Amino acid sequence: MITLTFDLGGTGLRARVGAQGQTLAEFSAGGYSADVTLNEQLLAVAHRAAEVSGVRRFDAMAGGLTGVHGAVPNIDVPAARLKAEFGVRRLIVADDALTSYFGALGDDAGVVAAIGTGLVVLGRGRAGHFARVDGLGPMVGDEGSGWWIGRQGLIAAFSAVDGRDHGSPMLLSAARARYGPTQEIPGLLAHAPSPHAAVAAFAIDVAEAARAGDVTAKSIWVSATEFIARAISAGAERAELTPPLNYALLGGIGRATDLLEPRLSVALRSRFERVKRILPRGTGLDGAAALLHLDKIDPPNPLIRYITLTEG
Repeated sequence: MITLTFDLGGTGLRARVGAQGQTLAEFSAGGYSADVTLNEQLLAVAHRAAEVSGVRRFDAMAGGLTGVHGAVPNIDVPAARLKAEFGVRRLIVADDALTSYFGALGDDAGVVAAIGTGLVVLGRGRAGHFARVDGLGPMVGDEGSGWWIGRQGLIAAFSAVDGRDHGSPMLLSAARARYGPTQEIPGLLAHAPSPHAAVAAFAIDVAEAARAGDVTAKSIWVSATEFIARAISAGAERAELTPPLNYALLGGIGRATDLLEPRLSVALRSRFERVKRILPRGTGLDGAAALLHLDKIDPPNPLIRYITLTEG
């Protein structure tokens, strides 16, 4: 059986073509776009996979997708197209919070915070109940994410231009180095293919400035850590987790533990009796592969949809 698994996030796509447990090809491409339909995005993943791997038929396709906000839409139309063009007989699409969870903790109870361009937290209780927190996008959510950190850093950079309080000359210099002349930055970001991802890219510079001792950059990371702690706490409480609270961090921001700790652990221990950060077993792409082995989730969950198509 030839499989195509994918992890489609706000910044980029990662995908893998496999057969009998062996990887035939693995590749990256551009990320999720709110302007492109689910049908078009899934077909684009399959076309790119075929181009990279030389495989023209995929028996099963499974993956995680950002931008569905906890409720995966109907997949009947893309399933029919994928069957017609690539012979796909089984299609599984999940909220990327679920694939992140399976990749990091497998079937174990706990909380996974996937913190990249956006932020989404998924808690799972010992009875199997899932609780999703945030993952609402930049208009109403994603506090503490790469986008949020990048945006706060850019505000601090332009505050230095204007002479406002909490401006950072170091971040202003970093913004110019990354994006170009100051007066062109707002327009460049507004017209980027993915403004969300373009702003999130500046989180790297805010991290470097914080490590270099910039007071404003450090305060941005302190605030981000507080938001992350609140989201993890909410996920644990809503999933009715009993001690100990085991949690894992995924994504570029989640890997910056030198900037998150020890504040994150201290904040969580103030609310939970026992807390332990677990190293992720794998990635969201590994979690997508785990979807192939799911028969169903009881009770039915809006985080995932699956369909099996007959030869007829």
